[in-house]
Amino acid sequence: MNKLQIVVNQKPGVISTNFEEIKAELSARMDIYKELEVTEENKPERKKDIATLRKMKKALDDRRIEVKKEYLKPCDDFEAKVKELTALIDDPIELIDNQVKVFEESQKLKKKQDIKNSYQELIGEMGEYIPLDRIYNSKWENVSVTMKTIREEMEDAISSTVMAVTTIKGMNSEAVPQALELYKKDLSLANAITYVNRYEQQKAEILAREEQKRKEEEGRKRRAEEERIRKLERKRVAEEERIREEARRKAIEEERQRVEAEKRKVEEEKARNSIQEIPADIPSVKDDIPEEPFFVEPEEPFAEESFSEEPFEVEGELPFVTVGEVKATFTVVGTFEEIEQVELYLNSIGLFFERKDA
Repeated sequence: MNKLQIVVNQKPGVISTNFEEIKAELSARMDIYKELEVTEENKPERKKDIATLRKMKKALDDRRIEVKKEYLKPCDDFEAKVKELTALIDDPIELIDNQVKVFEESQKLKKKQDIKNSYQELIGEMGEYIPLDRIYNSKWENVSVTMKTIREEMEDAISSTVMAVTTIKGMNSEAVPQALELYKKDLSLANAITYVNRYEQQKAEILAREEQKRKEEEGRKRRAEEERIRKLERKRVAEEERIREEARRKAIEEERQRVEAEKRKVEEEKARNSIQEIPADIPSVKDDIPEEPFFVEPEEPFAEESFSEEPFEVEGELPFVTVGEVKATFTVVGTFEEIEQVELYLNSIGLFFERKDA
């Protein structure tokens, strides 16, 4: 197509006016208004001045518009003709542009399908984590972006996801399923790891509290069992002590009864022996009574001494053993209270005894 060029012969327009004359006259008139003052009396006159000045301004502006319109007539005629020419060009532009758009849309649809096919080839098991719309980049549809570049970007995203999922699954925690769900939402490995670590920390704290509680409970049960055993032991010891005390008291009572029986037996035997030994020719006691009183008052009265109910003891020797009495030595082993019980019993039956602590 030959190059078209529009030829224009343009002469700059000239507008002549008495600008300087009008300017000088207006400046002189305007100076008069600058010195005027508004009062209550001249306020109507000042309002008339304002109206007069506005009419002068409007008259000048109307003249400007009229001159400009007349001056621009050649330009307006030229502009209309140029628009008529450009309209002739717009029809093929629109036709070709529509065809280009249809072609580009067809190419874009084909490229979208190629992108989907490449995604299906590469995604493998990572589809649930990174569906195509999560990694899709609209610039991939541009003609300037090749499928090689698109596949490389997909491979990088999939490889990063495989590494992240493998890392999360390798953390060996009960929180891994929840961490994977969290990763699906934001594709942030750092957030998933933080979630698992926080879960494990909380789990460790809970287990530590439970372990401490279990130890405290075991300690409480152990102390309760020890206390129960101590109570049973004290009860057993008390019961054994009670049984021993009853046996001791029973033995003391049996011994006392035996001693009393022996004593009665000895006394009865002594009585029988005494009756048998009395001679038949024993003089009467009445015949031996002197005529004079036998009692002679001593020159000095006997000193009164206090009588002690304690058993009579002679240091270094036992009392004289009479007929029928037997002297015996016992060695008694017992507590202080038991020894006192023995002494009380010996006192109660009237036996003489001497205590020597070993």
